[in-house]
Amino acid sequence: MRRLEELLTHAADRGERMGPDRLIEHLQRRLEGEREVVVAGSTRRGLMVTTKERPTTSEIPERPRKRWALALTAFAVVAGAVAIVAIVLGTSGNEEVTEAEAIELAEGFATNLRNGDIDALIAGGPVDGDFNRPFVEWHVGLQTNPQFTDCRVAQQSIDGSGVVCNVAYSPDSFFVRPLGSTTNTVAVLVTPDGLVSLEGWLPPAGLSGVAEDFRLFLEAEHPDLVDTVFGPGGYAGFAFSRKAGETIDQYQAEFLQYRAIGIAQQFAEDFRNADIAALEATSQNGTTDTSFIEWHHGLRANPELTDCLITRDTVNGFVVACDVQYNPDSLFPRVGSPSTSVSLDISPNGLVGVTSWPPPANLTEIGQDLRAFFEARHPELLETIVGTDYAGLAWTREAGEIVDQYLDEFSTYTEANS
Repeated sequence: MRRLEELLTHAADRGERMGPDRLIEHLQRRLEGEREVVVAGSTRRGLMVTTKERPTTSEIPERPRKRWALALTAFAVVAGAVAIVAIVLGTSGNEEVTEAEAIELAEGFATNLRNGDIDALIAGGPVDGDFNRPFVEWHVGLQTNPQFTDCRVAQQSIDGSGVVCNVAYSPDSFFVRPLGSTTNTVAVLVTPDGLVSLEGWLPPAGLSGVAEDFRLFLEAEHPDLVDTVFGPGGYAGFAFSRKAGETIDQYQAEFLQYRAIGIAQQFAEDFRNADIAALEATSQNGTTDTSFIEWHHGLRANPELTDCLITRDTVNGFVVACDVQYNPDSLFPRVGSPSTSVSLDISPNGLVGVTSWPPPANLTEIGQDLRAFFEARHPELLETIVGTDYAGLAWTREAGEIVDQYLDEFSTYTEANS
């Protein structure tokens, strides 16, 4: 019984760090005579490896064996009481300190991840390698450099403290520039003895769409890298490996330029189709000059963007400059203005702003000729096609359709009066 008393006394110092289940298991192993055997010469991360063995029945003399059995029976009763005390007292006496330590350990996990210290992450896990190593390696390759911020203990249980943190990424990383977002959330579990395991890490919003764009980019420009970057088991089809992350990071700038020009071309397609909903959805300020679009649509101008170039590339986005080619059968080419230019401001997350779209060079003279033609030949339509939008013309679909309808007659009239 003295052995039992010694063990229970010793348990008082361990009870607050160990859950009751682990406490009972620990005491039972010690009472049964579990012993530690040193295996010479074998080390793991500089530590001597040990194994634990229990004595055989023959090793316990007959009379002590009976006392040992009685002690074990008593232990089953007393240890239950100790476990109850540990639950009642151990989780309340140091609650504040425990939370602070759990948060510190969670932040330490982030520090090791930023440093790419895989050995430290393994050593700090509940068992050797019990964390998502490929996922961590992927972050290291991407150079996301996550910072855990606003950490708080969201849940406490017998298993430990569940810590939830916001995650801030490097502004130059793939998680920030294409997505326009810098944070999401991570959850870790800190066990009572200070081990940290990764419980959940939400992907940044919009990553699925960016993944689809990145796959299209690789298929078009670097098809030999598709299998390296994409594979089973990752976010949005991405493969979780350091090589995959490094490849994404290496080709990030080229991808963003490729994507910006693709967004410009999509903008032109939506403009040609007068898809106001799509244009509104991708507008930087959420509003679109619908009158300008409707007028072009009525004119059947069908603008095509050609020779697009990136003229500015910063962390705030891209400026894409393109030539604008119009339908050769529409108004502008028929009167000598086949093209102009456009400048688009494209944010990293794909929103579009039109910074410059100058009218064809001689649109003012075209407006004067149109007013003279309709006043002379179709005065009842003059009020519909004139206005104050630009060059004395009204920018409406109806106005554009009327000009397009009378375009052949207008061309003949201007040639005769030139």
